[in-house]
Amino acid sequence: AQLAGMAAKDQLLALDGLKVSSGNLQTLLEHIPRNKTVTATLFREDNLLNLDVTLIEAEPFVAQLKLVDKEKVAMWLGTA
Repeated sequence: AQLAGMAAKDQLLALDGLKVSSGNLQTLLEHIPRNKTVTATLFREDNLLNLDVTLIEAEPFVAQLKLVDKEKVAMWLGTA
């Protein structure tokens, strides 16, 4: 979203003219093919904006934890 020019406090209203709500956003996004450009209608403060947004696949985020002190891990998990 940030790459497309959207900001943290923007209020997303519509994608390609279809009303967006917390209940339908995921469904709308699932039905838009990747790499397709759509128009995102949003409020930024008191300004109504239309931004062309190209939907791309998100980069996977992978984290790895390494146990160094097993005693502290057990205490943290409440299994000590």
